[in-house]
Amino acid sequence: MATTRARRRELDPRPFIRVDIDVPTHRKFVILSDAAFRLIITAWCWSKKNGTDGHIIKPIWEGMGPAKARRELLSVPKGFELVESDLAEGVIIHDFDKHQYTAAEMAAFGAERAEAGGLGNHKRHHVAKGVYNPECRYCDR
Repeated sequence: MATTRARRRELDPRPFIRVDIDVPTHRKFVILSDAAFRLIITAWCWSKKNGTDGHIIKPIWEGMGPAKARRELLSVPKGFELVESDLAEGVIIHDFDKHQYTAAEMAAFGAERAEAGGLGNHKRHHVAKGVYNPECRYCDR
């Protein structure tokens, strides 16, 4: 069995959304048609890919799936909401930020990784080799 670090390198590096394994059998989803189920997954993916935190503007929403599936998602019974309508602007995916990392969180993760990588490279290429580079932000520390 590979170590945790090696395993992380083996995992698919592409961006992804988080989907609970119970989604297909959850009460909010079993009432949906196949088209509406596909549409909500498509909406989650589009929003994550575009960093909109669940906000989908009207022109995109109207081209995202069949009109019947869009109407179905907007007319589910109270307590089963998946998409909230804002007719002037578009739609908002209900509780998107409770299930997916927001664009701000993803940017923070990226900044943390960049900082850690920069410091690691400084230690590897400057500290370990006894090199001082006045252009390196870590050499002045």
